Amino acid sequence: MVEVATSMDGKVCMVTGANSGIGKATSLRLARMGAAVVMVCRNRQLGESARLEIQRESPNGEEKF
Repeated sequence: MVEVATSMDGKVCMVTGANSGIGKATSLRLARMGAAVVMVCRNRQLGESARLEIQRESPNGEEKF
């Protein structure tokens, strides 16, 4: 993965389709950059599972979701 020096601290990003594929990868990347991520998903269970996974893999953890 290529690291980008851009910080998203203080930004709020809404990502649709965030429970899988590109949406999930985008959510994870934004969270790692410091953004607060609003994950929009059609299936609550899949969305919750994706949220927990992203929280574990992101330094933002609990505070930004």
